[in-house]
Amino acid sequence: GGGEPWLFITELKKSYDVKEIGPETARIDPKTDLIMIIYPKNMTPQLRYAVDQYILSGGKALIFVDPLCVSDNSRGQQPYMAPMGASLSDLFKAWGLSMDVKKAVADFDQPTQVRGRSGPEDNPLMISARGKAFSQDDIITSGLETMLFPVAGALEKTKTAEYTFEPLITSSPNAALMEAFNAYLGVEAIKKDFVSARKRFNLAVRIRGTFETAFPSGPP
Repeated sequence: GGGEPWLFITELKKSYDVKEIGPETARIDPKTDLIMIIYPKNMTPQLRYAVDQYILSGGKALIFVDPLCVSDNSRGQQPYMAPMGASLSDLFKAWGLSMDVKKAVADFDQPTQVRGRSGPEDNPLMISARGKAFSQDDIITSGLETMLFPVAGALEKTKTAEYTFEPLITSSPNAALMEAFNAYLGVEAIKKDFVSARKRFNLAVRIRGTFETAFPSGPP
């Protein structure tokens, strides 16, 4: 919206050549080392196709998707009535990934203390990942100690996917999926609806392979 760039973008520019990809971009230069897609809300079909073609050319991407983006202020005074999350379902399907954009991971073993209506409270939808949550077999995560995930989705590999799927960060086993809008209802409401799935959910993953296009009929 013409405001100041995000702080981490300013920091990135100190070490890297950073360029913005506009919403009407029809082609991403295949020589680009890496693209970052952060909260792809209302991403145009044209830009999704450009991303698809960039990946097919051997490109690398960091993609951040949310069932509820806590910094999106466009919901106004009626958060329940407006779309909360953002995903790339058509691209994810081609990449052998799935994420229910309406569901968030509640982790009762890795909650974050936040200010509630009656004082401090541990909120399981605000996950503070630590310890065994991080893969110790990967250089990306082995040195991490803690990371905050405010309302995170669960990434899963589809049954037919032939790509390499590596979990990098997970929830604890004392976790469950629930409707993302519970984030607005407070901790007591979350506790009331919580039933542990007794399994770890993937908060961050790496996928690798030779991918199929999400646009087999050509450009949209």
